Amino acid sequence: MTIQPAFSLLALCLLLLGCVSRGEMTFISETTQTTEIQRIFVATNRNHLAGGSYGTGRSESLYFSRADISIPPDRKAGTISWPKEKPDPDQNFITTEFVNFNSRDGFELRLKQEIQSSPGAHGEVFVFVHGFNNTFSEGLYRAAQSAADYGIVEPVVHFSWASAAQPLWYLRDRDSVLISRSAFVEFLLSVKRAGATKIIIMAHSMGTHLTMEAYRQVALSDPTLKEALFSQVILISPDIDIDVFRAQLLDIGEIDTPIIVFGTDQDKALALSSRLAGGTRLGNVPTENNLQGLNVIVVDVSEVIDGQAGNHLTVLSSKVAIDQFNTLNETVDDISSENLRSLGPLAGGIVSLQNFTKQIYEVSGG
Repeated sequence: MTIQPAFSLLALCLLLLGCVSRGEMTFISETTQTTEIQRIFVATNRNHLAGGSYGTGRSESLYFSRADISIPPDRKAGTISWPKEKPDPDQNFITTEFVNFNSRDGFELRLKQEIQSSPGAHGEVFVFVHGFNNTFSEGLYRAAQSAADYGIVEPVVHFSWASAAQPLWYLRDRDSVLISRSAFVEFLLSVKRAGATKIIIMAHSMGTHLTMEAYRQVALSDPTLKEALFSQVILISPDIDIDVFRAQLLDIGEIDTPIIVFGTDQDKALALSSRLAGGTRLGNVPTENNLQGLNVIVVDVSEVIDGQAGNHLTVLSSKVAIDQFNTLNETVDDISSENLRSLGPLAGGIVSLQNFTKQIYEVSGG
């Protein structure tokens, strides 16, 4: 290895070490009345630990759980506060309950109950997929933080693939993504059987590669399931080679709702990932994006980057971005798949966050 590639790899490792808090779940059964409880259902192909949680090893089995996460009040949007010496529910994220289901049927039954009791009972389910270099707890708490900040009242399910949670093991994580494709599809089928009428997948970083590979697998094996399992796909800072992404889309074929990609050319983690893996990453919003004619809308969020994780977490960690989207949600009655389809002329192109929200507002009749 020459000096320059070695330096790039070292820089990538240091960057990712600095941007991800190493933390583990802290359990306290009782919290204060001022905290918010965010319920997250979980599916994972990580190894099952003796204490009931999950590790960094791979498993051929798919496990199902449910976690209730206490979100502290007066917290800046986009942040996760890990307990230190003495956990404080008013300051820290706390797990108040963690349940492992004994069977897939038990998971589906409990999720079905959650779907039926959610506000409006429209059958929508949000799926969150974490990215590179995440422990089980980090992915779980990020799902809870995102759901809380974006005011998601529908059931949220987190798919936790077996990231090694080691910044030097980038290639190992990519292999774990490939290993997880069938498990992810199996999990989505469980969500569908539980009564989900619309599955909205929000994936981050390397988790976007898993999402697209599973999407492709379903499209090639049973295209009638594409809409049912991938009703709407949102890719945040996608760590996917842009040529690979185009090939995935061509295999997937025609889709009803555009895939939404959020990224920025200021994403330092993806810039270093590009140097490590070779090839341009989709999340870096390249000008020559090779996506013309495809049903994709690329939203450049450079105007709201916050510097966290080398601008790799902007949509999830930037208070400005979160506030802007929440304001849009309050203004527009229905940001639906139909609204997104109305943005067809944007497909394959790049639009700023400001113009994207403006056009959503216009097509929604605002």
